[in-house]
Amino acid sequence: MAAKLTIFVVGPPRSGKTCISNSLAELSDSLNDRVYHPTQGVRILEFDRNLTVAGASVTVACEVWDCAGDPRFQPSWPALASTANAVLFVASQETRERDLDSWHGLFPALDIRQMTIFSHAYSGSGSGKQKYRGPGSTSPLAKIPIVQTTLDGDEGAEGVGKEFDAFLGAAYALWEEKREKEEERIMR
Repeated sequence: MAAKLTIFVVGPPRSGKTCISNSLAELSDSLNDRVYHPTQGVRILEFDRNLTVAGASVTVACEVWDCAGDPRFQPSWPALASTANAVLFVASQETRERDLDSWHGLFPALDIRQMTIFSHAYSGSGSGKQKYRGPGSTSPLAKIPIVQTTLDGDEGAEGVGKEFDAFLGAAYALWEEKREKEEERIMR
């Protein structure tokens, strides 16, 4: 039986959340759509990822919540955030650190290993453009790994998948550790 993890994908409008989510779910037809369609509320995508974690092969059933970046939907995030096992922040050059800090605050129960920031370059923007520079050194976000991503070409999509798998593996390992501790606690 596969472990099921709920991963929230959050960030500002037009940062690439839906494109990244679609790529991870292998919904390739929508990757080439150049027309912007803002997410309304949340989209939930389900797919499996096969990983190697601590030398063991595991299948993780992913439930990715592609959350709308429009501020009018954000009041519902705190009620939903408690179900998250991990969070993927998607940022671009226009992303304000205070917004990321605010979103980060919605996930107080998550460990740093259950978070990552994809600094995403829009398709066709070219290497090095539209990248989020990262938080200041005193920010609580400073310890969250930042990964430079793009979906340009096959290598870009493959790179996003590899980075997601590394992030997912770390989140899964922590989830498994917590699950085992809870089982031990119950057995006592």
